[in-house]
Amino acid sequence: MTNRPLLDATTELDPSFYSANTKQDDEIDLFELFSILYQSKLLIAIFVAVLSAAAFCWSLFLPQKWASKAMIVQPTAQETFKLNEFLSQLRVMDVETNIDAEQVYAKFLDAYRSQLLQENFLKSSDYFQQLVKSTESQSLEREQQLLRDMINNITVGNVIFSKNANDIKQRIEASVEFSAATAQDAQNLWSGYLRYVGSSLRQEIKAELNEKIAQQIVYAKGKYAIKLTALKNANRVAVQRLKNSLTIAQSVGVKKPVSTTHNFIQDDLDYPIALGSEALAKKLAIIEQDNDQLPLDPKLLNSPQYIQQLQTLNTKDIWFQPVKYIQKPTLPFAKQAPKQMYMVVLAGLVGLILGCVYVLLRHMINSCKQQV
Repeated sequence: MTNRPLLDATTELDPSFYSANTKQDDEIDLFELFSILYQSKLLIAIFVAVLSAAAFCWSLFLPQKWASKAMIVQPTAQETFKLNEFLSQLRVMDVETNIDAEQVYAKFLDAYRSQLLQENFLKSSDYFQQLVKSTESQSLEREQQLLRDMINNITVGNVIFSKNANDIKQRIEASVEFSAATAQDAQNLWSGYLRYVGSSLRQEIKAELNEKIAQQIVYAKGKYAIKLTALKNANRVAVQRLKNSLTIAQSVGVKKPVSTTHNFIQDDLDYPIALGSEALAKKLAIIEQDNDQLPLDPKLLNSPQYIQQLQTLNTKDIWFQPVKYIQKPTLPFAKQAPKQMYMVVLAGLVGLILGCVYVLLRHMINSCKQQV
C-alpha cells in the first residue's frame, strides 16, 4: 500500500494538477456538432423534403380563397345627378329631406355590412346553390354553416375619415372586398353584390322620398280642409248677419244708404243697416249665389294646385350611383388563402429543425452505448 502525503491548508497546489484530462465533459464542441450534422445532411434533407411535400399536398386540399377588392369614395354630382334634380323639385314644393351625397354614402356602407342583405344575396346566387349541391350533407345546418363562412368573406377594409367645417368626421374612402373559391367567382360575386346593395339602397331612398311626399300631401290636404272649413263658417256667419241686417233695415224703412253730407254715419258692427235694405239685399244675393269664396283667398286658391303637383311627383325614374369607384372590382391574380409558399417554407424549417434534433439525439444515444 502506497502512502500518499496528506494535503493540509498550508500545502500549495501545483497548477499541473489540473491537467487537460480533467476537462469538463459538458463543454460543447461546435466544430464536432456541425461535423455530425454535415455527415447526416442527406437524412436532414429527407426530413425537409418530406414535410415540405406534405405541406404542399395539404395546401391543395384546403379551401381556396381568392379576394376581389375595390376602392370606393363618396359619390359626386355626376353619380347623383338625377337624385339631386329630384331633391331640388322637393325643395321647391317645401318638402324637406336630409338626403345628400354624404348620407347616401353612409347608407351604402351600412347596407354593405347588413347581414340580412348578405344572406338574401348569397342565397339567391348560383354560386351558393352549386356549393350546397356539391356538399355531401345537404342538411339545413350544413347550409347555414356555408352561409356563415361566405358572409365572413365579405369585409370592409380601411375607412379613411376627414373632418368637415363643423369638426365632424366624414367617411371619405373605403376599401371593400369579397372572397370566393376561384378568382372569377370572387369578381363575379363581388360585382353582383355591389349591384345588389346599390339597387337595395335606391329602393330604400325612393321609399323614404315617397314617404316624405305622402306626408306632405296629407299635411297640405289637412291644412286646405281646415282653411276651407273656416272660410265656409265665416261665410255662413256673414250670410246670417246680412239677413238679420236686411230684416232690421226693412223694419225701420231704410232703403237707401244712410249718410251725412260728407261721411257715412257710424253703423252697428254686428248688424250694419247703413247700406240700406236694397244694397243689403243685393249683397246677400251675391254671396248666396257664389257661395264658394275661394277666389277671394289666393293662398286657398293655390292649395288644390299645390296638392296636385305633389301628387304628380314620381320617384320611379330616379337612378343614381351610391358610390364612386376609384378601383372597380378586380380579377385577383394571387390567392388570399391558403398561402402555399408560406406553408411550404414553414414546413421546410420545421423539417430542418426536426432533422437536426433527430441526428443529434441519435448521435448522443450511440455515444452513450459505446461508453457503456
